Amino acid sequence: MLKVDLVTGEFPNAKSGIGRMHTEIYHILKKKIDIKLIYTNLLIINGIKLLSRLTFLMLVFLREKRDDSIIHIGSQENAHLLNLNLSRSVVTVCDIYPYLYSNNNIISKIIWALRIRGIKRAQKIISISKKTKEDLIRHCNIQSNKIHVIYLGVDESFKPIINLTKLNRFLDMHKLPRLSKYLLYIGSCQKRKNIDKLLLAFSYLKKKKKYHNLKLILITKISSETKSKITESKLENEIFIKSEVSSRELVYYYNIASIFIYPSMYEGFGLPPLEAMASGCPIITSNTSSLPEIVGEAGIMINPNNIKELTTAIDRVYSNDNLKKTMIMNGLAQAKKFRWGRTAVQTMNVYKSLSTYKE
Repeated sequence: MLKVDLVTGEFPNAKSGIGRMHTEIYHILKKKIDIKLIYTNLLIINGIKLLSRLTFLMLVFLREKRDDSIIHIGSQENAHLLNLNLSRSVVTVCDIYPYLYSNNNIISKIIWALRIRGIKRAQKIISISKKTKEDLIRHCNIQSNKIHVIYLGVDESFKPIINLTKLNRFLDMHKLPRLSKYLLYIGSCQKRKNIDKLLLAFSYLKKKKKYHNLKLILITKISSETKSKITESKLENEIFIKSEVSSRELVYYYNIASIFIYPSMYEGFGLPPLEAMASGCPIITSNTSSLPEIVGEAGIMINPNNIKELTTAIDRVYSNDNLKKTMIMNGLAQAKKFRWGRTAVQTMNVYKSLSTYKE
């Protein structure tokens, strides 16, 4: 039987895109092949949990890996492990954004140099978007035929909820006014996520009487900088910040939102827009990086540096019910193209290309 060790730096059932990918691939493929998850996020010694660093990662990996397995390094974050000269190896690369746009931190540069060196040593590379593949070819001088584009999927739990009673109950439970309309953002407060532009656009819209019932929901671990900007805008009562949200609650947030806004400057894939489309929520996102290939024609694309474009796009969708309905239909159709089952099968085909095992 085909034997694979999937190395993940994520906790079991992590909510991040790559964490979900590892969980989904494991649960689908464990019925077909001998696949083992190796967690490198923690090293447990005498019951004490220590955050792993490069040396600890090596120790965990060397202790857990099986000699006769194909090694799948599940993220570029662990790609330095490939410098161990593994005989049969695959690495998944989500993006190389820090490598392309890193600061002057010498430690970060050394770590990324090790990661890129490891990625180059892998026998096969899985890229989660065409954009990431292009970056690997252009900036890392990797041959195109070595890189396989395999998209992430969207869980079937993300779907439209048509039961108004359930939606109203959710609003009441989370102290969200029933009569308000909601813009929704999900993601971090990293600079590249461009949340500052969203806050400026929202502030501009709120000056108009037309938008007196419009609220903004931010599902994020709020940074002190972003919190200060919200305070400066004097719109604290118009913005709801949610830091801990379950997967089940996430589906409801997509369903109560009038528009999902994702003005990111750079994404290796962009899972939240995909989840929003699957949930029947119209989306406005950036015309940069991987986002156009994931969203297709289903959303409105804007220049993430242009606040006027963003506010105009919000106004178009907010004011036009027919446009909103069309975007919802197109989004649902687009989301159907991305399924975890397909991700798993394509990943297994990469494994098979490295294996001497014959069915």
